Amino acid sequence: MKMFSVSGACRGVGKTHVALRLCEILDDTVYAKIGHGVKNTSKPANFFTTPDEFLIFVEGLGDSCRYCIVESNNHAICKIADLRIYIDAPKNAVDVRPDAAELRELADIVIAPTPEASSEQNMLLRAEVWRRIDEIPREKIPFLEMLIRDQQQYLA
Repeated sequence: MKMFSVSGACRGVGKTHVALRLCEILDDTVYAKIGHGVKNTSKPANFFTTPDEFLIFVEGLGDSCRYCIVESNNHAICKIADLRIYIDAPKNAVDVRPDAAELRELADIVIAPTPEASSEQNMLLRAEVWRRIDEIPREKIPFLEMLIRDQQQYLA
């Protein structure tokens, strides 16, 4: 099983949206979230308050799915993920996490509101990242790119 992490600079950048869209695009996935507070019943299941709880859950999955998409700003989880996606803050954001730059640095793919983030060169780099995860079917890559472009527009 491959693990993808989705982290972000602050609340409201679309971490849940991106994680759930990845689950829709890729077949045979499970979604999980590591967060603070209490589980929100309007959000998907598999909410964990510690990385250890999450890792026990993942161990229990075994080979029952191909991908685990985890929404988490936890550095340890981001470091062990096979693919790390980071969503930057929108322009004029005031509640940016103090560790946002570190999370951005860990990322394989950065979704940002700036025009250079959607340049052709960056699209080629992302395509290379998608290919590194050899289990992702080539026909899914355009849908993954569309998700990134949509999220960039949301942030702008």
